[in-house]
Amino acid sequence: MKDFEDGIQYFITINNGLDTIITRNITDYKNVDINVFMPKDFLNLEKIKKIVDSKQHKNETITP
Repeated sequence: MKDFEDGIQYFITINNGLDTIITRNITDYKNVDINVFMPKDFLNLEKIKKIVDSKQHKNETITP
């Protein structure tokens, strides 16, 4: 980690069983074993996931 605060955020993430950090400072998390996203990228992922889920839901067949 480049600085103390990044280390704190990383270890809090790991100790709580999480696998993602959302930060504007992704360059400080180069060699970590978790996902690190910029806020806009994370929001785009959520938007894409909703679109895909919506399409899958529409394609499901309801059987009586």
